[in-house]
Amino acid sequence: MNWIEIAGRLFEIGRSSFKDEIQPDSPTPKHQMTRRDVEEYVPKGNGGINKEGRTIKEICKQPVPDKLLNVNFIMKNLGIKDRKLAQRISDDFRKWTSKDAPMPSKDGYVNFSSVEHPLFKVKLPDTKEGLLKEARKFRPEATLDDLNATDVRRVSYSKMRRQIANHYGISEGKAGKLIGKMDCVIHETTEGFATIVPNNLHRCKDLYSHKGYVSKMMMEEMDEALIEKSLKKSGI
Repeated sequence: MNWIEIAGRLFEIGRSSFKDEIQPDSPTPKHQMTRRDVEEYVPKGNGGINKEGRTIKEICKQPVPDKLLNVNFIMKNLGIKDRKLAQRISDDFRKWTSKDAPMPSKDGYVNFSSVEHPLFKVKLPDTKEGLLKEARKFRPEATLDDLNATDVRRVSYSKMRRQIANHYGISEGKAGKLIGKMDCVIHETTEGFATIVPNNLHRCKDLYSHKGYVSKMMMEEMDEALIEKSLKKSGI
């Protein structure tokens, strides 16, 4: 190797070291993230979430994008003919805002209370026996020994859809469709409530992977991602 080749090799080593110094190979681990780190994070992947490329701070400020709040969009996609009702739905979801971004989950627990929709919150059964009673409305042969994640979700989803349906005077089917069209999701807390939260945060598994009410009632360590996968097969 002549002196020119040696000089070139030393230059490449120096440039590589400088690049590594200013561009870390990996992002900050979630347990070390500051609130500002969280606010500036852009959720992505996980089923195509956050196609708008918004930061968590922006999502918290306005959970539902403007295009989904358009009255004509709501009327068309929910089959609502009453324009005043569609406007009311739009206003209710446009007013939903938060200045506080949820911090990353820790030991399977996440607190989405700062981004819950303020109008919708339902108490869920506290005991497995109470849950069984509700589950039998959908699966009469259910027993304490064979209660499963699908049973639990049928109960929680039905209760939330019913609350939204009663609030707007629409069918439970349209209430369920409304949740999806507003890019939201039903979140069951470990404290035993069903709430509405932004889908773009709930499905941000990099920061918010968690175990919730389903795991608690089943007394098993069930990750939300696995639960969602099994529920899709059941059509819930």
